[in-house]
Amino acid sequence: MLRYRVKPIDGLARALLLATGVVSAQTGEPMSTLAAHLELTKPRITALVVFTTAAGLWLAPALPPGSVVLLTIVGTAMAVAAANVLNMYLERDTDALMRTGSCAGWS
Repeated sequence: MLRYRVKPIDGLARALLLATGVVSAQTGEPMSTLAAHLELTKPRITALVVFTTAAGLWLAPALPPGSVVLLTIVGTAMAVAAANVLNMYLERDTDALMRTGSCAGWS
């Protein structure tokens, strides 16, 4: 597999490359298509919502059947992942203008 080094780019060009998923925000390396799609789903946020859904099912007064639990967890994961993808698509222009990284600061 060929790997291409991406030269550091400053300013708006770097923000656009990061926002479109062409390069990884952590390494500056090109991303695979699968990695880019997975990043769009925001897996940490999705896992947190799925965990709280599972906790809610566990705390229910009556334990639902296994098929209901499985379908609820899978459906929740799919809905949250889709919402995250839609959010990133709708906010791509705004996100491209944001300063990112350790030099962004709170000023």
